Amino acid sequence: ALELRRYGRAYKRNKSKSRKKINHEKALTCFLRAARGGCLAAATDAGVMLWENGKKAAEGGDPTGACNLGLAYLSGDGVRKDLSSAISWLTMAATSGNARAAYQLGLCSQHGNGTLQDMTGVPRDRHQTDRWMKEAAMLGHPRAQ
Repeated sequence: ALELRRYGRAYKRNKSKSRKKINHEKALTCFLRAARGGCLAAATDAGVMLWENGKKAAEGGDPTGACNLGLAYLSGDGVRKDLSSAISWLTMAATSGNARAAYQLGLCSQHGNGTLQDMTGVPRDRHQTDRWMKEAAMLGHPRAQ
């Protein structure tokens, strides 16, 4: 597993004596195989690569990537919790047709920020709740039906 991680790092950064060309797809494959073999550092490397790719997708206008990035900012999963960024990314995703993002925005306006534990941040707004839940239902989200 450690050898696979070493190969992955060589493919990602090309900082080895092996003269491997940069190939992110091969790097990710090596990291994932090493992680399945029990290398926790390789699991972290794979997670970072997947996060970087997801962020690039979101920044490139991909609604699913934007939704995932918004959810990460909302929960603080892998990034510092940032409600403003979360709402911005979720709004971009929802207005681009992402049902999950529309549903989450409905929860945000219904509960204050989308979680039952912490009701601060986004003001409760019944009008916005209805708007986003209708949008989510129209886009096919099962819980918004």
